[in-house]
Amino acid sequence: MKKILGGAFAVLFAGYMLYEGRGLILPPPLAVWSPSENLVTEDRYIVLEGKTAPGAQVQVNGGQILPNAEGYFEERVALQDGLNTLQVKAIRRYSRPRIVERTILVSRSGAAFSKKNIKTGGLGI
Repeated sequence: MKKILGGAFAVLFAGYMLYEGRGLILPPPLAVWSPSENLVTEDRYIVLEGKTAPGAQVQVNGGQILPNAEGYFEERVALQDGLNTLQVKAIRRYSRPRIVERTILVSRSGAAFSKKNIKTGGLGI
């Protein structure tokens, strides 16, 4: 009887450790609310807003930004004329990263976002 209880405890303990350990290796959640995908704007700056898991690190195009204790982040990002790609990455110490990309076209002429703009670098040629 002791062997059965000991074996059951060992299986339950191993299952619990695997369940808790998956949080260490799975990528953290990442939601980017602003800017929207395929944004066309005349502005030279946008505000990047989103949320990740508390304790996760956030990078935008390789630069570090600091989320608050709840995982919310907000950062003003400078844009160049033409096509801009923002790569937002959430990372935990031992996990794979979660990556969200946003494409933004800065157009002084109000040109529409299209595959043609993507192929020509936003020049609309």
